[in-house]
Amino acid sequence: MKVNVKGLLATAKKGIVKHSPEILIGIGVTSLVTATVTAVKATPKAMNLIETAKREKKQNGEEPTLSKGEIIKKTWKCYVPSAISIVAGTACIVGAHTVHAKRSAALATACKLTEKALEEFKEATVETVTEKKLGEIKEKVAEKKLENGPRTEEEAHIVLTGKGNDLCYDSISGRYFRSCKESIREAVNDLNDQLNNEDYAPLNDFYYRIPLEETKMGDYLGWNRSYDGLLDVEFASKIAPWGEPCLVVDYRIYPRYDYSESYR
Repeated sequence: MKVNVKGLLATAKKGIVKHSPEILIGIGVTSLVTATVTAVKATPKAMNLIETAKREKKQNGEEPTLSKGEIIKKTWKCYVPSAISIVAGTACIVGAHTVHAKRSAALATACKLTEKALEEFKEATVETVTEKKLGEIKEKVAEKKLENGPRTEEEAHIVLTGKGNDLCYDSISGRYFRSCKESIREAVNDLNDQLNNEDYAPLNDFYYRIPLEETKMGDYLGWNRSYDGLLDVEFASKIAPWGEPCLVVDYRIYPRYDYSESYR
């Protein structure tokens, strides 16, 4: 069987590029560990060189002590492998950070482009369809979200917030929780007070007020009063897959990636 060497090399190259940060960090950590090991192994040899130098001084009638400069001059070669490993390890870790920074910048740009495209699509939709048709579209989207989620109450892992007993569904995080309209509206009002005072707020601050556990994306997404206005949610009454009435919580303005920036 003929082996496609070019294909294998291309696949290997893609894998290396994709996982380059992890590879660089792994090499960096290994290099730093190696530096420690080689330094420990080099220390006895360096101590012997120092003792030899002291004996030579004593034999020549000199004070058997060495200055810092003399110690470095006598022993620096012992630690060259450790120094090389430290430099290489540091370079790999810095390189991994640089790759992560570039990818984060690219992701932020992609998020902004997606947000802009979504805003333009929503504006065009509002201009094209009637208010009734737009409501029907939103209702259909809410149904699809529930259909694509957990199928049973056990799978849903419903969060008990202590704010009510109505089944609710958060359209961003895809979580079910027990609450009520009044409590959610109160959380919205509290977050809007924060927006009025601080101009921006992360998504996790809203979840804290519901209350739901924070999410990883909740610190990166949020609202800015200067170009989003205040938080506004809308409710859709649907039936969960297991037959229970459910209040779908949706957002008129979705949180954005660059919410903490003071300009558009």
